[in-house]
Amino acid sequence: MSAYYIWNPYVPPDHPKTLDFVITNGDVPNGIPRSKEFIERVLKDMGIEANVASWSIEPYRTSYYSEYLDEDDWRGIWQLVWKARVVTTKEIGKLPEMRVPWIGTNATGRGYWEGPDDDAAVGCLVISDFDSEGALKKAQAAITDSDELKEMQQRYSVGAPAFSRSEVLGKYQQLQIDLGEFSGEFFAQGADYAQRVMELCQQAKGTVHFEARD
Repeated sequence: MSAYYIWNPYVPPDHPKTLDFVITNGDVPNGIPRSKEFIERVLKDMGIEANVASWSIEPYRTSYYSEYLDEDDWRGIWQLVWKARVVTTKEIGKLPEMRVPWIGTNATGRGYWEGPDDDAAVGCLVISDFDSEGALKKAQAAITDSDELKEMQQRYSVGAPAFSRSEVLGKYQQLQIDLGEFSGEFFAQGADYAQRVMELCQQAKGTVHFEARD
C-alpha cells in the first residue's frame, strides 16, 4: 500500500501547462504535505518531468472514492480528499499511459496539514463518469436547469455548481461537480443536495463511484 494515491491526472485542452488530479489517503490515514517538494515528487511518480510554476491543494468531501459506502459513519462515506492543480513552466504534453486510474506515491514534504475538522465547512465534490460526451453534457444541462436544485442552493446558501472535467484511462469522460462548501452536519444528515445531483447523473447513464464503471 502507498502513502497516497493520485487519481486521473488530466491536462485541460485549453491549459496545456496545467495538470489537475485528486489525491486520496492510503497508509497515511489523514492529512497531506502542502509544499512544493511534495508536488515535485508527485509529478515524478506520475512520470512527468516539468518545473512547477505554481500549485494548489484544496480539501473536499466526496463519496466517489469511498470503500465504506455501507458503513454508518458519514466520514467514511464522504471521505476527505485533496484536489490539486499544478501549473508548470512548459507544456506538459501527452501524459504517460495508465492501466488503472490511480498511481501510488510515497511522496513526502514539509508543512503537513491534517485538514479541516469534522465540523468545519469543506467543499462537496460529486464525480460522475460517462461513456460519451453527449451523456456528460446531458447530465450537466439537467443539473444546471433543475429548479429543484436551485431551491436547494438557496436553502444551503450556495451558488450554482462549478463544473470541471477529467478523463479516466482515455475511455471515460469524467464530470467533476463542485457544489460549494458545507459543514459536517450536511454530510452527517445524508447530503441530500449531493445525492440529488448524483441521481441526475445516473439518469443520464453516468456512474458515481470509481468501482461502478464497466
